[in-house]
Amino acid sequence: MVHTPPSDRVLKNGDILTVDIGMYFKGYHTDYATTFVVGKTDNKEIINFLEVGKRTLKKAINQVRVGQRLGKVSETIEDEITKAGYFILKDLTGHGIGKKLHMEPYVFNFRERPTEKTLIIRPGLTIAIEVIYSMGTEEIAYEKDNDWSIISRDKSLTACFEHTIAVTEKQVLVLT
Repeated sequence: MVHTPPSDRVLKNGDILTVDIGMYFKGYHTDYATTFVVGKTDNKEIINFLEVGKRTLKKAINQVRVGQRLGKVSETIEDEITKAGYFILKDLTGHGIGKKLHMEPYVFNFRERPTEKTLIIRPGLTIAIEVIYSMGTEEIAYEKDNDWSIISRDKSLTACFEHTIAVTEKQVLVLT
């Protein structure tokens, strides 16, 4: 799913790969992830699974604006992923980002609390929205002998789509 260090594994046509990267520039971080098929696949189930994540990230970003509640982002992600029949990996979240890679506020992929009790979005907010989901379970696990590489507990297909965004008085900027 995420955080897997390099290995000797050779990717082959049809494999699913998530690339989760960031940049540190002049004292500030960005965070970005995408999931794609290596080569090509005709598997409509996999194609649909990945399209749902891409579409969900776009819809979540469209919820970000000055005066909106951050919980609207969480609602959008939860609704889109669960409506498609997939599962949100609740142990992993989006997050504030800036001088540190991970900072408050957390950007949950589910309704962690009532929306009206979530943060009001203001200019200057910079967050990484991460849509992280699986085909088969909400539970995460770690690869054998590797406490860094996260997978779904049932080893079902997972995906992550992420952008770093910044809120200004006039617009929302996608930084990645």
